[in-house]
Amino acid sequence: MSGEDPSLKLERRARSTGTKVQLWKNFDGARWVTLCEDHGGLVEHDTRRLAEGWLSHPEDWCPTCQEKRDEKSGVT
Repeated sequence: MSGEDPSLKLERRARSTGTKVQLWKNFDGARWVTLCEDHGGLVEHDTRRLAEGWLSHPEDWCPTCQEKRDEKSGVT
């Protein structure tokens, strides 16, 4: 978690999907990354505020979470 790696800033379980999600500061220090730890989906953001806003809904940015959401709702 945050004490283990200086670039990992936040880790939690998303209520909407039950998956573990993380907030990272990119190695170059210029961008923020949201990561779905369960599926490996990730997205880069320009600011921490934007990244934190997306963190709680991985079904909006993780391809596997999107597929699972669509299967549940019957979308093909």
